[in-house]
Amino acid sequence: MMLMPMMWSSLEEESMSLPPPPRPLKPPEPPSLAEEEILNLDADPDPPQEQELELGEEEMEGMRRRVEELGYGQAVNGRKPREAELAGMVLRLTDPALRAPVQETLAAQAESISQLRQIAHAQRTFFAASAEASRAGWEAERQGWQRVAAALGERMRRAEEGGRLSEVRFFASVQLRC
Repeated sequence: MMLMPMMWSSLEEESMSLPPPPRPLKPPEPPSLAEEEILNLDADPDPPQEQELELGEEEMEGMRRRVEELGYGQAVNGRKPREAELAGMVLRLTDPALRAPVQETLAAQAESISQLRQIAHAQRTFFAASAEASRAGWEAERQGWQRVAAALGERMRRAEEGGRLSEVRFFASVQLRC
């Protein structure tokens, strides 16, 4: 029991001698742009709350014009690398040569889907007709085998009856002679 208090006291002494934990560093402040470059004073003060996921052609052209109006279309030495990089990204993402024509792509995809559905329907119809023809062939073959079996059965029955008649005639002829 004596060891416990001594252990706690040594832990307390060690924890008292530890330096305080380091304080978190402040995040670096983002580089500031000139207000007249950031703010578009002609813009609508109340932007719509709901934004569409895809931008239209007019919106993209507007973005490109605005970036070029701000002077980012040409190389300027006084620009910060971060600003120039962002402007380059906007110009590249809104470049009409790199964008696929959305309406044409959608129309082509719709046409492809329509053709695939028609092909699938034709295949389904073909396979159903093929299966029906196979079933009809099997049914005809089954009926043929049934007719053959019935004919053979009838022949056997007649043979048995014919054999009995011949036996009866034989026995009758033998008895008549006696």
